[in-house]
Amino acid sequence: MKIIRRQPNPSGAYPPPQTWSGASIPDGYVVISDDVDLTDFYSHNGFVTLETEGDVVTGYALNNEAWQTWKAAQPEAEEPPVDDLTALRLAVAELAEAQAADMLGVQLAIAELAEAFTGGE
Repeated sequence: MKIIRRQPNPSGAYPPPQTWSGASIPDGYVVISDDVDLTDFYSHNGFVTLETEGDVVTGYALNNEAWQTWKAAQPEAEEPPVDDLTALRLAVAELAEAQAADMLGVQLAIAELAEAFTGGE
């Protein structure tokens, strides 16, 4: 079964659900019904309002306002630094790709010449 904390984090987002195999639910947690699709929960980084019946989550509503505010406050993702070895590998991969494209062009030209030479047979 999957469980989740009954209360969100101070940011307003819920932490990811956890798999629980214990006999009883820990204090402060609720069980997520198997019928609840968590796709939007994850895509909204847990910024939802849980809908519960007793100790069971039966659904949730997206909290778009809090999610948008949180997203706007996140720093821009930076490209990771590229070390010399990685830069060399990328350059070799680009060169190999360019050579493969050139080789395809050569092969097509040879095929066209062969077809013209044999009269299309």
